[in-house]
Amino acid sequence: MRTLLVVAFAAAALLALPAAAQVTAPNVTVDGPWITLGDITGTRGTAASVRVAPSPAPGERTMLNVAEVLAVAKDNGVAWDPRGLRGVLVERSAANVPRETVLSALNDELARRTPGRALQAELQATNFTLQVPRTAPLTVRIEAMEYDATRGTFSATLVAPATGADAQRTTVRGRVNEIVQVPVLANAVAI
Repeated sequence: MRTLLVVAFAAAALLALPAAAQVTAPNVTVDGPWITLGDITGTRGTAASVRVAPSPAPGERTMLNVAEVLAVAKDNGVAWDPRGLRGVLVERSAANVPRETVLSALNDELARRTPGRALQAELQATNFTLQVPRTAPLTVRIEAMEYDATRGTFSATLVAPATGADAQRTTVRGRVNEIVQVPVLANAVAI
């Protein structure tokens, strides 16, 4: 009976705490280009949209200093209690542009530059991934390309998504293979 009474008292004390005094989880995932007070503290209203720091690139993480976040919260009238937190780890959500989409854009650019030849790009990095914001279209465009026909190599600057404020640039390298048609006998040859 005494244990039940202690548990009931502890539960009632926890429920009596104001929502602003409860410590939020130290790991936060954001979608947009900015980390806001609402993302970190769970606050609502106008203070929720106050910008604390720029978001990391899609798929990347950053660690925010608790003292700096607390100062922004206090300046905006948000009662946030970060006791026990050393930092707030923020990750930006992302989606991967399919590898086939990247290769298709590279092959289209090669075809534009070398009419009449059938060329196919092969990425140097076998584990290459291109991330964009989770809500962005999974598109890519070639901003610049250098093609060395003698060596059969290329270097290209990709922009993903193809349009928009969240566009990220990255450089890729690889080989270019020429596709050659080989005649094949349709019928057996008598010897």
